[in-house]
Parts: sequence; C-alpha cells; structure tokens
Amino acid sequence: MKKLKKILAVSLTSITIGTACITPFSNICIEAADENYGAGGDLLDFTNTRGYYNMQYIVEMSETLFTKELTNDINRRTSGYFNYTKDSSSEIYEKVKEMCESGEIDKYLSTDEDGNTWISVSKFISVNAEQKNDSYYMGQLQNSFNTMLSNIFNSSDHYEASYPKDLTEINSNLYVSYAQIKVNLNKALVNYNQKEFEALDYAKIFYALEQLDAAYYVSGDANSDAEVNVRDAAFIAQKLASKKSDELDSTADFNCDSKNDVRDAAALASYLSKKSTVK
Repeated sequence: MKKLKKILAVSLTSITIGTACITPFSNICIEAADENYGAGGDLLDFTNTRGYYNMQYIVEMSETLFTKELTNDINRRTSGYFNYTKDSSSEIYEKVKEMCESGEIDKYLSTDEDGNTWISVSKFISVNAEQKNDSYYMGQLQNSFNTMLSNIFNSSDHYEASYPKDLTEINSNLYVSYAQIKVNLNKALVNYNQKEFEALDYAKIFYALEQLDAAYYVSGDANSDAEVNVRDAAFIAQKLASKKSDELDSTADFNCDSKNDVRDAAALASYLSKKSTVK
C-alpha cells in the first residue's frame, strides 16, 4: 500500500467559533509525502497527534479503521489513529446510517447538471464586539477557514465555500453568521465515478468537515431539519413552554451562553428578522 506521511498543524491560536472555543490553524505545515509514495510501499500511516486528516487519507481508511480504531478520546488512543474532533468517527457513522435509513440525508444532497452529487453543510460563526472590531482577527478567522478547507481537500474543484461578508448583531456583544460549504462527492472521494453513495461515504465527508467545525448539526437548527428558519425559534419556544428543555441540545443555544432558554428563541428570531430585512 502507499506510504503516506501525516499532516500536522502547528502554531495554534485559540478563538471562539462555532458552538465552542476551538483551535484554528494560524500556520499550516504539511509534511512532504514519502519519496516512495505511489511506489508500492507496505505501510499506510494514519497516525495523527495535533493536526487533521486530508480527505484522501480518510478515503483510504478501511471501514474498520475509520469506525473502530480512529478516536477523538485521548484516553482511548491505543492505535495512534486520533484527532481532536467534537464527535468521534464512529458516532458520525452511526448518525449517518440513521439519516440514510430515514431519508434525512437527502436534505444535505444536491445534483449538478453533470450528474455530480454534492453535500452541503454550514459553519456557525460567533464573535464578540472586540473581536468583530479587530480587522486583523476577523481576517485571520477567514484565512484559517480557507486554509483548512484547501488543505483538507485535494483540489479547489472538490468544494465550494462562501464566507459571510457581514455578521448579524444579536446583542451588543454577540455577532453571528454562517459560512456555507458544498463538497463534490464524486471528486472528493478520490474521483470515484460511482453514482450511488453509501453511509460510509457520507460519514467520511462529514468527518472531514467536522475537523473544520462544520457539521450536519449547526447552531440554530434546533429541530434538525438541515435549515435554520422560524420553525427552529418556534421549536425552542415550544419545548420551553412544555417544560421539556432537556430535549434541546447545543444547537438550541443560539446566544452562546451555554444554556437553553427563552433568550435563545428570541435571539434566533432577531437574527432571522434582521437577515430578512437585509435581503
């Protein structure tokens, strides 16, 4: 098998983005491939300690390695197949299998005029007033987003991405928006020409994007229908009114205060109203 070197990230800086504080890549360092790459080596090295996995590496992983050996739990790291993702690869795979069985996966899929299948997700972005007014910080935020995308995927024609030009004010110290990412499955899965994809294929794409803190679940999509709209605000309000706040997960915490309450429904409604006005 091919012998591949791991991709590492160095010089990390902590910022708040998505639903939690994560560590973006302010300086990406990619090791050159082994000189025997493609020359019939006998080792495929997926070990990873501080960085991320390139899409090609993820595709090359067997189902057993991807679903059973790759972990995000430092205490279970026995094989060396490790990454700091919010969800483990096995959790993503199990969720995606449920999505395929229920048909929910179709909400994330589209087909272009050439017959290519695309999968779409959003990335929630939240900053405080100081960060928003810091042009350098905001520039680095977007640069790290673009750099990670270009290094996770093998080619720029494997994906399309749009970063928001403006953030919407929720309150005097919270500004939010979404980045949009679409991945061409036929190209990202190492130019597979297959027209029918399986749960494992989708799971690998979702896992690759989770390294960028972009997932099939996103802050604001409280009712898990792959859209953020007024139904989510109503869903949050209904659960709270029914005293079932325990049935709400982190996607309902739209105002980023680590609590699910009426202020989240109000913040989401305010965001949607302002976005509608801008249009």
